[in-house]
Amino acid sequence: MDQKINEILDDAKEYGSHQVELVKLEVVEKTATVSAELLTHLILGVIAFILLLFISIAGGFILGEAFNSVALGFLTIAGIYTLIFIILFIWKDSLLKKNFTNYTIKKMLEDAK
Repeated sequence: MDQKINEILDDAKEYGSHQVELVKLEVVEKTATVSAELLTHLILGVIAFILLLFISIAGGFILGEAFNSVALGFLTIAGIYTLIFIILFIWKDSLLKKNFTNYTIKKMLEDAK
């Protein structure tokens, strides 16, 4: 009887250690998945920034020709970005923070595929 109890206790300890190891592996997997996705978005964001920069420079020159003043063309582009910044700043919680939070939670709770 004592031998059976010891076997059951040993099996329970082994099961517990396997469960701890499984949780560790799941945390590592989720962290790696979220980190890889974050890095991917960061790279895409940098490329999008460079693209937007060159489009903005081209737009500044195009508007500069239309207004007969390069400075006024670039000032117009800066004004457009200022308006976008103000809109995002005013609605940052509802437009940005909530969406980023929900996306992160969704990715963290998503089952492994």
